[in-house]
Amino acid sequence: MQRIYLKLTTIILLTCIFLPAWSITKLDPVNQKIIANFRQQYLPKQPIQEKLVEKYINDKNKVKQELLKMAILDEKARVDLMGKVLEQCQNNNLECSNDYNEAGFLIMELDEVNLKLLRIFMKKYSWFKISEFGEDGAEAAWLIVQHSDDAGLKAKVLFIMEHLLKTGEAKPEQYALLYDRLTLEFKDLGIKQRYGSQFSLSEDQKKLIFEPCEGSIKEIDQKRKQIGLMPLKNNTERLVKENHIKEVVGLDF
Repeated sequence: MQRIYLKLTTIILLTCIFLPAWSITKLDPVNQKIIANFRQQYLPKQPIQEKLVEKYINDKNKVKQELLKMAILDEKARVDLMGKVLEQCQNNNLECSNDYNEAGFLIMELDEVNLKLLRIFMKKYSWFKISEFGEDGAEAAWLIVQHSDDAGLKAKVLFIMEHLLKTGEAKPEQYALLYDRLTLEFKDLGIKQRYGSQFSLSEDQKKLIFEPCEGSIKEIDQKRKQIGLMPLKNNTERLVKENHIKEVVGLDF
């Protein structure tokens, strides 16, 4: 699982920007089938039982395998589900606010399943050191937290990762992305992202809208370089190309 978060960047934010669920507009039949099939195939039929987890929780390799499964489910939800819905809407020029809502609600259900299991693991391990769970296992756990809507959990993990960075037990780029994501929870208080990683797409999917950042582009790029991220302009050009963006809002290169 190599740098999953980069593959998901252009789709993730659709799961966070929902319009009201009720509308006269019905779901597109193709999207309705995509969503129904995904629910049937991937939404667990039984709730997670903590007593069952306790039987293997001391086996770090087993825990790692579960983390990887969770990350795969996370990716499927955002790429296989939301990606296909988005493609259907764009290719057929459909108005799809309800379709995005319905797919988004299903993704939130799946996220909550992942989070419940992750919280059980965290009771035992606090967080997942690279030396104990591998880079892929640690990244899988980070991805679940990155996509959660639990600001308290994000803050807790960010605090732990900050200390693990000193011994190489956490990845700087993952710390940076989680830091920026957490700032969005408090942007009404004037808190800005540090590394320029967070953006949203306009309702018509034609504008790339960056969240406010600390400092100048030069200062942001210096911070990005320190933790292994490409320059902000290069990353923006990539996003524009991948998403057929017509306008970038919030940055002045």
